[in-house]
Amino acid sequence: LDGEFFSAAGKKAPGLILWPDIAGVRPAKRQMAQRLAEAGYAVLLANPYYRDVKGQQFADFADFAGNGGWGKVTPWRGRFTPDTIIADTRAAAAWLREQAEVDTNRGIGVQGY
Repeated sequence: LDGEFFSAAGKKAPGLILWPDIAGVRPAKRQMAQRLAEAGYAVLLANPYYRDVKGQQFADFADFAGNGGWGKVTPWRGRFTPDTIIADTRAAAAWLREQAEVDTNRGIGVQGY
């Protein structure tokens, strides 16, 4: 599982897993993760398509919509099952708990699609 980590320097914060929408990791989601970090969270912006591709795949949602995004992500999304979603979320939470910036006494939340 790859992703990007956002936190406020020098502060412990509750952990948050941010799952992006269908267009995946991209600047708009990085901005959202940064805003959440500034609001007091340690955020893992997770790549839900890591089994097939790493990192950012589309420049923005318009790129996704206008350049065959649905066709590209359909096979990637086919790997999502209740078991893989649970396993991925558990792995992301375990990774967050290992980060010095995460206050493990405050729990870990999940936001996304």
